[in-house]
Amino acid sequence: MAGVLLQVVSLPLAAFHLGPAGFSIYAMFGAIMAAMMLSNVGLSNATTLHVSRALAAGDSTADIRLLSVSLVLVASLVTLVLLFIIPLILFTPALELAFARHLDDTAAPLPAAIFLCFVFATSQLLSVVEAVQLAQQRQHRLNIASSIGTLIAAISVWVVATTAPTLIGILTAVHLPVLTARFLNAVLVLRELRINLSELRVGNAHWQKLLGDGLRFVSGPPIANLLCHALSIFTVGLYFGPLPAASFAAVMNGVLLIAAISGYAVSPLRGSLPEAYERGDYVWVTNSYRYAIRAAAAFTAVPLCALIGFGPSIFDFWYAGSVAPSHITTAFAGIYILMASFEVVYFVFLSGLGHLRFASNWILTKGIVSISLVFVASYANQLDLVFVILVIVNALFSFLPLRTRLLTVLRSETTQP
Repeated sequence: MAGVLLQVVSLPLAAFHLGPAGFSIYAMFGAIMAAMMLSNVGLSNATTLHVSRALAAGDSTADIRLLSVSLVLVASLVTLVLLFIIPLILFTPALELAFARHLDDTAAPLPAAIFLCFVFATSQLLSVVEAVQLAQQRQHRLNIASSIGTLIAAISVWVVATTAPTLIGILTAVHLPVLTARFLNAVLVLRELRINLSELRVGNAHWQKLLGDGLRFVSGPPIANLLCHALSIFTVGLYFGPLPAASFAAVMNGVLLIAAISGYAVSPLRGSLPEAYERGDYVWVTNSYRYAIRAAAAFTAVPLCALIGFGPSIFDFWYAGSVAPSHITTAFAGIYILMASFEVVYFVFLSGLGHLRFASNWILTKGIVSISLVFVASYANQLDLVFVILVIVNALFSFLPLRTRLLTVLRSETTQP
């Protein structure tokens, strides 16, 4: 929740003080970061899943073993990504080509790119420790630490944006305080587990299970989100000028913020659902599903109605006139928020109940179809069609199949003798 509030503050400040061109680069860097974050191949989610199941089965040392394996694997993958990315941005014109429509005399993407490589590497390693913390159902401490870091970041962003606004300055203000807070939380977790980092090894049978389930996790929502959201922002940035690209990025980020808030309602279930499933407590699972889906619908009803009725005015006020999205874009963005919130609920429950592959395959298909049509719409200069496409494809390839399968599973489990 704290991270969402930080984005609510930082996005309009970045748009207003960097201008449409600078904010477009800012948003496109976010898309690139989202792609890089997939390099852990879902190991964080897989770690949470296996640790929670092992603890439910009475294996008190599973958290240490699985964390050790996952940390070594993620560190190896991060190293490979950096060995590819850093030479690419230092010795090729990749940045100039990517931001060609938005570069001006004040833009300096190289320092920002180097800093984001540091953010990427640190965040990936911290996410593994946080995955174990989530499986232990002790994420409240992480939430407290992140809230403190976010508060400091929000103040830092305001100071930097209003005094000396630069791309690297705003990015540093947004990321560094939060990373520091997450690092301190991870140190406490590792101390409690009494892990000696020098003794971590991958010589463990668990690594195959972690990679297998991790790939199934990453092949679903993470890649689909990259395709539908991050890559859509990047594609629009490639084909449209600063103001249309900045306006689209503002709306898409607004959608993701609201959907993220809705997702927090089911986040604790990622650890408790597999445990309840192992115990055979299907009544609790069914009641939790009813609560989660009703909560998602109730929460998204307000932004849905607001964006359909007053979308352009809301963004004009929020961004102080820095962006100008169309009414069609904001209206369908409101509908998309509702569908994205439902998708999170369906995926969390299906993955927790042993139907991860089914959910991942459908969501991945949705992402591939969505970005293909978004690319066509952008090439044809039809920006207003992007969210229309996202809504229709989501309904056909995510909402309908996932809802149907989950309801079937819940009925079959609760009717067993």
